[in-house]
Amino acid sequence: MYGQVDLLPKTWLYQSRNELGRRLLAHECEWCGIRNRQVEVHHVRKLGNLKGKTPWERQMIERRRKTMVLCVQCHDELHAGTLSEEKKMLRKIRRAGYTETHKSGSEGVSVKPDVAIC
Repeated sequence: MYGQVDLLPKTWLYQSRNELGRRLLAHECEWCGIRNRQVEVHHVRKLGNLKGKTPWERQMIERRRKTMVLCVQCHDELHAGTLSEEKKMLRKIRRAGYTETHKSGSEGVSVKPDVAIC
């Protein structure tokens, strides 16, 4: 009556990770840079709705993304209107300190001492 029906779904269509999935799995706040904490996603409906008045709005506009992965504290501060740019500067300091204290791998890429580059 219906012909042949697929018994198994084609799950191979859904095996690749999208960009947001990779950002979530990193467990890193895109504002303050803290890692291995619970993260949440801040989402705006349209990039055109952002005015660029606050630093977090400018970051979303520059990256051309409607989503930003944030730790719980930064997400709460964003909604309260108190998300400071100083926290973003801490991220840069953390990364700079990490680069200086660990040896560089091939092509000048900073790597953890116990991680192999393939």
